[in-house]
Amino acid sequence: MHRTGELYGQFKTLEQQKETATLGMWIFLITEVMFFGGIINSRPSSSRRKLPRSGCGSSWSPKSCSSAASC
Repeated sequence: MHRTGELYGQFKTLEQQKETATLGMWIFLITEVMFFGGIINSRPSSSRRKLPRSGCGSSWSPKSCSSAASC
């Protein structure tokens, strides 16, 4: 909506103009979150912190433990 509250040519009412501006802002915010979320989550997996496995040591395999439930 224009600062003075004037109606732009393509809208029939001020309410329609406000709803369209609000919808446009929400769409913009959602696309920004999707874009930057993808950039942040696309970092290489090698840079993620690797936590040690508990119970069976650092190199776990089904054969290295006596029972899979205890690992």
